Amino acid sequence: MPPASTLKQKGLLLVAVICVVFLFVGGPDLVDSRSFKHTWDLGHIAAFAVWALLLIGNWPWLAAASFGQQAVVVLLCCFAVGGSVEVVQGLCGRYPAWGDMGRNAVGCLLALFFLFPKRAFVNRRRRRIFQAATLGLLLITLIPVARALVDEWAARRDFPVLADFETPFERDRWSGHTGLTIDHTLAHSGRASLRMDLNTDKYSGPALRYFPGNWLGWAWISFSVFNPDTEPVRLTCKIHDHRHDVSGYRYHDRFNRSYLIQEGWNRIRVPLKDVEDAPSGRKMDLKQITGFHLFAVSLPAPRTLYLDTLTLESGSMGASR
Repeated sequence: MPPASTLKQKGLLLVAVICVVFLFVGGPDLVDSRSFKHTWDLGHIAAFAVWALLLIGNWPWLAAASFGQQAVVVLLCCFAVGGSVEVVQGLCGRYPAWGDMGRNAVGCLLALFFLFPKRAFVNRRRRRIFQAATLGLLLITLIPVARALVDEWAARRDFPVLADFETPFERDRWSGHTGLTIDHTLAHSGRASLRMDLNTDKYSGPALRYFPGNWLGWAWISFSVFNPDTEPVRLTCKIHDHRHDVSGYRYHDRFNRSYLIQEGWNRIRVPLKDVEDAPSGRKMDLKQITGFHLFAVSLPAPRTLYLDTLTLESGSMGASR
């Protein structure tokens, strides 16, 4: 029967190979939750902890070196390998995330200060300080998962309200080629709105990326936009489903409609029947809506607007603005 150390090394090697595969194959889909995506990113911590242990177990010189030498070599390898992985992921059509470099380092530090045998030769007080600092870094890497879980719970609780900017982490649901901040000086209802600092890019505006996507059974989606200026702004509303995401983002395969935003508050109500019928040659899947966007096209000068109270509504179809 092989010695326990050999079995341990074989087990580590198997885990290391699995980690390599998962770096380039699989991963979260467009419709997956933020919490799942952030949890998936934590795999870098486990992967680099395992690789650090394999490095010391299979390199006799390193195993015999002092703990300080081991730490220097492991961290240098961490940044060299981690940087190379991000570059290769970019070349393979995946999205490099340089935040992964920090997670890689946390994995190596966990291995160094909690698992490497020669950590016992480090002054006990100093070792405890490094261990506490490493655990602090680990907690920092867990913050995105915690924020996502809290906001996902709030989104499910508040549905059919998709965004009213009254809960702590709603800003994380949005992205876009524009400045986006929660504003507490102006609101259509409640205490806050989303300030949108539109720029002069071809397309400028916010995109709601994370929200409950089953809109079947609702009649409208409505939202309020405040224009502080006398000059109107034309905004386009774009809505699409998951099939649109995976079939090439064709213009005629989604809902697009423009609205002229006048001075003051403008309440926009969009019939979901129109959204459902918008794609050419098919019905939009109201059970799997994945995107809500507002954008201006080629503004001659930057403008500021405010968005509030994005919600689904029931009721009969009436006139919409």
